[in-house]
Amino acid sequence: MEQKKQNTEGSSLSSHGAGVVCINEESVLLVQINYGPFRGSWILPGGMCEPGEHPHEAAKREVYEETNLHVTELSLMAMRHRIKQEGMNNTYWVFAGKLKKNKNSKLAWPESEIIEARFWNISDVFDEKSIRPQTKVYIKAAIKKENMKPMQKLKGDNDDFGYFF
Repeated sequence: MEQKKQNTEGSSLSSHGAGVVCINEESVLLVQINYGPFRGSWILPGGMCEPGEHPHEAAKREVYEETNLHVTELSLMAMRHRIKQEGMNNTYWVFAGKLKKNKNSKLAWPESEIIEARFWNISDVFDEKSIRPQTKVYIKAAIKKENMKPMQKLKGDNDDFGYFF
């Protein structure tokens, strides 16, 4: 196993992101990324949390920014943890989401980040090589409705949310 570079300053370096599995009848919303080593691959709409933003808020914002569609309900499905080459921890929160019904909404995306956004027929997803393997795992779990838990705003004077598994 490849050795990861360690953070020698004694503090944890981390980043957080969120993505959403949006299933609409027999199709799933995916975006084709326009950057990085997996350019051209299809993934869930999602991205990095901004400072002061909860993962579920980032998930909703990212779906809108990448597709021009609004997500109304979210249920936490999974978390993915990765240690990047530079020793930074990355946690990615995966939600199942329902799209807001609006017949005037049209798919649109920022071309600097996304090549295309579209609904894929679920029956085509699992054999398609350009869809990232982990994306397929999350879609399969959403279809089976595995591990979906609603978020809860915790009581108190903090801006805390509970994500229960």
